Amino acid sequence: MTPKPEKPEIIVFINQGMNPVAATLTGQILNGMGDNLNNGVQTQVLKGLEKQDVSLKDDQIDLLIGPVQINVKNVNEVGTESIYILK
Repeated sequence: MTPKPEKPEIIVFINQGMNPVAATLTGQILNGMGDNLNNGVQTQVLKGLEKQDVSLKDDQIDLLIGPVQINVKNVNEVGTESIYILK
């Protein structure tokens, strides 16, 4: 809503080493939450701009495509050597 808008960023750290299965599930859930957050923000902003009859510049429209940047970072990643096969 400013002349030079910036995209906010949320950084999420997932500890894979504690539980790889839970880490994968958590990552999927957080990505879904991020999509819902982006859709909600996008809808609210567009409705507000429509009520005010505001036109947008190209760079402002680009920011509305994904208004919040969500970065999921895995820490203590589980390597291939951590998977054991029982014989």
